[in-house]
Amino acid sequence: MSYLRFDKATASERELLALLRASAWAKELSSEEFTKRNQRLYSHQFGSERIDTFVIRNLENKIVTSMDVLRVKFFFKAGPKASISVKEGFLIASVFTAPQHRRKGYAALMMSRFFEQQKWDLGVLYSDIGPKFYEKWGFQKTHRFLCEMGGPFPKNQLTINPIEPKAWVDKVFDLRKSNFDSDPKGQMALVPDVDFLDWHLERFRFFAQLKGRGPLPPTFFELETSQGRTYFAVVLNALNQKAEVLWRAPNSEDSLMAIGQVVESWGLKEFTFWSPNAQGKVLEEECPMGWFQGQVKPEPEGFFDPQICDWW
Repeated sequence: MSYLRFDKATASERELLALLRASAWAKELSSEEFTKRNQRLYSHQFGSERIDTFVIRNLENKIVTSMDVLRVKFFFKAGPKASISVKEGFLIASVFTAPQHRRKGYAALMMSRFFEQQKWDLGVLYSDIGPKFYEKWGFQKTHRFLCEMGGPFPKNQLTINPIEPKAWVDKVFDLRKSNFDSDPKGQMALVPDVDFLDWHLERFRFFAQLKGRGPLPPTFFELETSQGRTYFAVVLNALNQKAEVLWRAPNSEDSLMAIGQVVESWGLKEFTFWSPNAQGKVLEEECPMGWFQGQVKPEPEGFFDPQICDWW
């Protein structure tokens, strides 16, 4: 397949790709709405500066498969007793081959060409086709469940305070670093990032605008518990009238009750979240996968607490 060319898509090509991708991922959106959503995400500061769209072109210069690569940061440990470093890496998203071009090896070729040229030592992705395809390149699956909880939620006397995004990120940075350092299985973890999180929120802002709602309610919270302070981030999804948790401390049951109270104050009845265990109603098993290169190989569960990094 030497006649196939690995390349980057132009801005106008990204818009055309959105129409193709809509067939797989538009869900409640029309193809036109999905395209407008992608325009918003690519024009966001994070999208314009830290996302590249890679493609494979055929002899007629037609795009036959594509994927997005987001530049993100990680905590990394080379071993259980190694010190933590912060390193740049990649997040692969939206791997798509149009139906008429499938089963020809194009996506595999694109992945191989990317790994031949990419410069990073760490990366993650979230597979919606299962882990087997991506394991060929050394990705390892970390087990997670998408769970849902519905009200009415208990009215415990919890002190819940909305805080500014930058303050929240600073607090969660320290908390994640500490938890990651104390976990012997942890090899890599996403570093909280204000721009990356705001880019996520841009999707929900678009949904709210589409449904004629006002600005999003506060997303980032600090919670006082008997064990001390903890943090969570939850956002209103106007498309399905549910809330989605971007991040919570996975061992904090108080945070689930607090999130429920926040969600009810928005007039919603349900929220979804990721968990290492089956909690509430399990909707599906997720497939977050981590990758790194070096003498130490990635292990299952080595991608520590894979939250604050939903695909789009």
